Formats: sequence, structure tokens, C-alpha cells
Amino acid sequence: MLSITIQHETITTFKSQCPCNGIPANTDIINCVFDKNGDLVDLELVDKSDTPISSDKYIDAGAALNALMDDAKNNYATHKTYNERFGVAEINTY
Repeated sequence: MLSITIQHETITTFKSQCPCNGIPANTDIINCVFDKNGDLVDLELVDKSDTPISSDKYIDAGAALNALMDDAKNNYATHKTYNERFGVAEINTY
């Protein structure tokens, strides 16, 4: 499994380049987990207080979230910012 945390700065930059993204304004971090085939198995958007954002708040963000997560996976594959001990890759730039 590959767990990627997309940081606030990356989300903000992405949203500025894709204004009709549907990602809630209060999204601070996006956590996503992929299986060994690269398929998404878990997705969580959280606000600044680490409170999960209900999925009904970003139901219209599917295409934008897919693009952002694809970019995150590609960035990970290119830069290999991976903490093997925790199985986590943090994507900090977009």
C-alpha cells in the first residue's frame, strides 16, 4: 500500500490553477491510499483542525481530485519521497 498526504500548499496551488475544482475551501490536507496496482482504496479530506470533511461536501470534485491524486502519484514516482518505515509519501509541491 502507498499512502500519500497532499499538503495544504499543493492543494492551494492546484485549486488556483483549476478554479472550478469542487474541492471544499476548508480542505487543509488530502490523505489517499493506493493498493499495489495503483487503485485508490481510501480517501480523506481534512480541515485545519484535523476534522474529516464529509464526502458529500466534495461529491462534485471527482475529476479534480483524480487529477490531483494522479499528479501526486506521478510526483512520488519521480521523486520517491517515501518514508518506508511508515509507508507514507508526503507530496509537498505541485
